[in-house]
Amino acid sequence: AIGDKSEFKKGEEGEIIVTFATAGRLGAQSKTVTVQSNDPKHPTVVLSFTCEILVNGENAKEAK
Repeated sequence: AIGDKSEFKKGEEGEIIVTFATAGRLGAQSKTVTVQSNDPKHPTVVLSFTCEILVNGENAKEAK
């Protein structure tokens, strides 16, 4: 995961870009990204996402 900045001031918002390689995967997928910070109340936050892969990435050209 890559953030648009590495440091944020209190209350400031940002964006985290996550790349998920789908080659060789089909069907329902669930993944997590762990974000660590110096926030004493929430030093670690786990972001989770789910998706449904309908076409194998290796066969994507055939599906177009």
